[in-house]
Amino acid sequence: MTTYPHAPGPKQETPQKPEPISNWYKLSRYDYVEIYRQGEIIAQGNIDMLALDGSVLWLHQDEGKGRLMFLQDEGLRVYKRPHAGHTAKPPAKNRVRNDLATLYNCQTEL
Repeated sequence: MTTYPHAPGPKQETPQKPEPISNWYKLSRYDYVEIYRQGEIIAQGNIDMLALDGSVLWLHQDEGKGRLMFLQDEGLRVYKRPHAGHTAKPPAKNRVRNDLATLYNCQTEL
């Protein structure tokens, strides 16, 4: 009787490890990050705003927890996660233009 090796099942994706970011100026708006203080995660979400020098970041937290501001000199550790599964996108430019056009049209009709 001939035996055949077990055929491998579907390849499972291994979760990618977050990469630590020591210089916050390397981050970008909409990056998904986890913020740690003394080894404990204190926040996670997408970056909303970031100072040019990387000294301050504003974070839109997951699960509707709102925005928080973090200072780099607070001794925090930031880990950037790959974008897989976290797809925050910048607002569409056309939507902003359409909103302005609607506002203009409403004012001229009055």
